[in-house]
Amino acid sequence: MKKNKLVVLLVLVAVILAGVAGIFYYKSKIGGEKSEAPKLFSKGDYVVEDRADGKYIVVNKVGLTAKVPTDWRVEFEGNDLPDGTSEYWVNLLSQDAEKKGSFLMKGCGITITLGYEENNNKDLNEQILAIQNNDQDNNLFRAGYQYEILSVGKNRGIKWTGEKNDTFGKNVGLDIPVGSVQTIGFSSIFPVKNEVTCENTWGDFLKTIDLK
Repeated sequence: MKKNKLVVLLVLVAVILAGVAGIFYYKSKIGGEKSEAPKLFSKGDYVVEDRADGKYIVVNKVGLTAKVPTDWRVEFEGNDLPDGTSEYWVNLLSQDAEKKGSFLMKGCGITITLGYEENNNKDLNEQILAIQNNDQDNNLFRAGYQYEILSVGKNRGIKWTGEKNDTFGKNVGLDIPVGSVQTIGFSSIFPVKNEVTCENTWGDFLKTIDLK
């Protein structure tokens, strides 16, 4: 009985962590205390294009293109809503990726999430200004995380790295405010056994992101 309870507890922990990683950008800064969950983009807003040099994720609504790592698969996750609309995000997964529910247990993955939420957008712009002013000692930043500004096209975003966990690995992300209410989010988890490979792929992936 105790063993069964332990298994249930571990599964619950995994599910919670998966949720944090899956729709991450409004929790990556201040634990969700100020920002609310965004209204996510519709499934049809994310287009997978086959080009001469590989597959790309294209979101014309914000002028986004990003190259899918070679031989990775693309999975859509989200919900079709009763009013006929939908809210989705996209997972890019390596060939050896294995998930337990929504939680990445093996291999590498990158999650792309886009949504509307004015407070999230505002918080990101305030983070950018704070870093410019060398002021990270405020409630815009989560303790133990590392933050830096990363330019993508004409836009600037916040690249962040979380604390490493010896069991689940390290989580990283890039959040970019667009206009006054939109936010683009990219996140990844590096499982302990795949950390080096995943980190290298994440770095290469960031170089392919373009915003016009």
